[in-house]
Amino acid sequence: MANYVVDAAESGGDQILPTLLSMLQSPDTEFARPIAISALGYTGSRSVIPILLLRDPDMGTSQRALYGLRQLTHRDIGGDRWFDNPQSQYSVWIKWWNAEGASAPIYKATECSEIKLLR
Repeated sequence: MANYVVDAAESGGDQILPTLLSMLQSPDTEFARPIAISALGYTGSRSVIPILLLRDPDMGTSQRALYGLRQLTHRDIGGDRWFDNPQSQYSVWIKWWNAEGASAPIYKATECSEIKLLR
């Protein structure tokens, strides 16, 4: 199911958001919610950034959200282990989004660009 949802997110962009939001509300926290969070990063949609700026105690959920943020924005905190401890990065992402979110480029999964540091 995950591949179909990611493909739909990649081709559907904003149009798939109602479906992904519904999946995020699913009681199926083992499959539906993680797939939806992962798929958000494939939409190429600016409107999913606030959704991905979630604070979740589950490490897998937080890492999926962080990966989506990185994929959409081509930004990260730097270093080889940028994905470690996503909860500690929350405030940096919020600060960046509040300062640059309205004008920051947002990328589709098929678009390439260098990864820049969050400021």
